[in-house]
Amino acid sequence: MLTLQVAKATNDAGHIFMMLRHLLDSAQLGYGVQGVRARAMLVSRLRHEQRQAWHETSVSTPPDALGRFVDACVARMGQASVTWHAPVASYLPENAMVRQVVAELLQPPIKPEYVFAIDRPSRLFVEPVSASVFALVPDGPPVRVTVDGEEIEIASTDGPERIAGEWWRDDASAKLTRDYFRVQTLLGRWLWLFRCSDGRWFVHGEWA
Repeated sequence: MLTLQVAKATNDAGHIFMMLRHLLDSAQLGYGVQGVRARAMLVSRLRHEQRQAWHETSVSTPPDALGRFVDACVARMGQASVTWHAPVASYLPENAMVRQVVAELLQPPIKPEYVFAIDRPSRLFVEPVSASVFALVPDGPPVRVTVDGEEIEIASTDGPERIAGEWWRDDASAKLTRDYFRVQTLLGRWLWLFRCSDGRWFVHGEWA
């Protein structure tokens, strides 16, 4: 039995055949095929759309273009190789998302009231990088930061944004309060730094 799954509901026979063709190319069919039977195990409603009565010259992106792109990637690379980041109800940046395979796109998404439109770096480090910071006043914004032996001069600073620890977690580091700063270096890089309530500094991300 071959399993075919699409990212979004579709009634496009050509798109389904394209994905099925990739499955058949790698399937072990033994001595041949005498018959084929297809069954939809999971169905969803489709939004009604007016079909074109004649060819239109304007070029527009189909509404399911993203779903088709995901399906094409899955067909070529395998389901486990195509993932996305789903939002999680957490204030801590490293806990605010979870990686899921595209098959889980069909699961109900997180409620919108738990997702906040806040400025976050395009690249979040897997682990915060320890840093040494110099400030003009105690607990003030950084003016110079040293990371992995490299001394970086700060041109401008925005912050702090305080994020309290999640006291209900067993991880001791999650209980520490963090003060985040968005800083721009003299070379134009934008870094995301935070100071723990115990005085330690880390670089947590960077804007591309």
